[in-house]
Amino acid sequence: MKKLLAAIVAVAMILSLAVVPAMAETRDPHATFVGDTCEGEPGDTVDYTVTIDGAYEFHGLTMEINYDPAVLTLNSYTLGSVLTALPTGAMAMPDNSIPGSFRLGVMCAMDGITATGEMITLNFTIADDVDFSGAEGPVPHIITPVEFVITAFTYMPINEDPTDIDYETEDGSVVIYQPEEEPTPVPPTEQPTEVPPTEVPPTEVPPTEVPPTEVPEEPTPVPEEPTEVPEEPTEVPEEPTEVPPTDEPTPVPPTGAIALVGVGIAAIAAGAGVVIFRKKED
Repeated sequence: MKKLLAAIVAVAMILSLAVVPAMAETRDPHATFVGDTCEGEPGDTVDYTVTIDGAYEFHGLTMEINYDPAVLTLNSYTLGSVLTALPTGAMAMPDNSIPGSFRLGVMCAMDGITATGEMITLNFTIADDVDFSGAEGPVPHIITPVEFVITAFTYMPINEDPTDIDYETEDGSVVIYQPEEEPTPVPPTEQPTEVPPTEVPPTEVPPTEVPPTEVPEEPTPVPEEPTEVPEEPTEVPEEPTEVPPTDEPTPVPPTGAIALVGVGIAAIAAGAGVVIFRKKED
């Protein structure tokens, strides 16, 4: 009898030990969803990753990852290690049909998921026309948030009622930096600025056009006959011109009584003079 009682107690103890580990896995479960913080400039592509950490076993999960579709454009998504190594009967259902909201559903029919690490990575392109009017910091930038919304996160083994699992989220973001303006290149001041010489075009002086002297083709006719010169020489009178002698002084007319005497003398002289001239002629 004592042996039977001892055997019953031993079985009960074994069963109790077998149940305790299963209860420990689901006691006070908790999970933390963490979003990545990535950065870039307009036109860049960035990868945004969601990770999960904690002590849990979940069978059901539905979540949304919301972003601004005017700033970010979703290009693609990649499932992480937590959702690629699923237990038997589990499946992940991503949905990116709604711009600005990526949705993910996970369902496990048998064993739950206990792994930690990366769940999913979203690839975005930053818009080219980002508004930097509210940019802050030494390097101007803006921050566009990427937020989580968990609608279901449950522990739901077979033949048992579902139980919600506690969780917390740390939303991520995309930091977008304003591109730096390229400074205007400034030439070094050590070397003087070379000023090219001013090219002065040569002054073009048009040649003076001198009309050619017109030479008559036919020479001026010269009369063949010489000018007739009279043969007879000019007759020169043979007799020389008589010039009165200048030896005698010019007579001065006398005055008064002297004049009367002079008249008489003159008359005599005149008569005598005639005789003299005549003698000279003879």
